Order: sequence, then C-alpha cells, then structure tokens
Amino acid sequence: MGLSPFSGSKCTISDPALAQYKVGLPNPKRFRITRSKQYPGSSAWTVVEAVYPDAKNYEGRKIMVYNHPLHAIHAQTELDPHFCDDESHLAPFARFEPTPQGWVVACDLAKIMASR
Repeated sequence: MGLSPFSGSKCTISDPALAQYKVGLPNPKRFRITRSKQYPGSSAWTVVEAVYPDAKNYEGRKIMVYNHPLHAIHAQTELDPHFCDDESHLAPFARFEPTPQGWVVACDLAKIMASR
C-alpha cells in the first residue's frame, strides 16, 4: 500500500485555472527561463534552464534539451518539462539534473546532436 505525498494536504489553490496541478509539481503556465544556449546545425538544439515556482524539488529548477530553436521556446506561454508526444506544445528531448554538471552534460548532448 502506497501513501500519496499529497494526502491530507491542507493546501488549496484559489485560482481555478491552477487547480489541475498538484502541489509541488511544475505548473507549465508558471515558469521563468533563467539561462539558455542554442547550438545551430542541421537542426537547432537548445538547452534551457527554467524555474517553476510551484515545483519543490531542486527549488523548481529544470534543465531541458529541445530540438527547437531558442526563439520558438521563448515564444511559448506554457513550457511543460515532461516528455510528451502531443505535438500541440514543445516537449523536451531530454532532461538533466539541475546542477552545474547537469548543465555541462546537457550542453554536450545538444552540441553533439547539432553537429549530426
């Protein structure tokens, strides 16, 4: 029998648009890109570090690699850090631990993919 970390929570979300998101998980509508790096090539690969204030692990920081140009990522009003095959929004190709080493490895991957 498993226990939900959200059972017994007294937290309430007053904005109905945010009610679908569980407390502690990233809300794709509430994010801020803190740094990014694009690797142009046969297709653009971009590394993005974003902060989701609603997410609790790693202070809400996520490092993601996208097979999209930086301008397309900045144009998003929602940025879901989860993998998804729904083409209605951009989904990351990969995610890395939001640490200095995670940033370096994410950049290495994007650089390799852009050079292919």
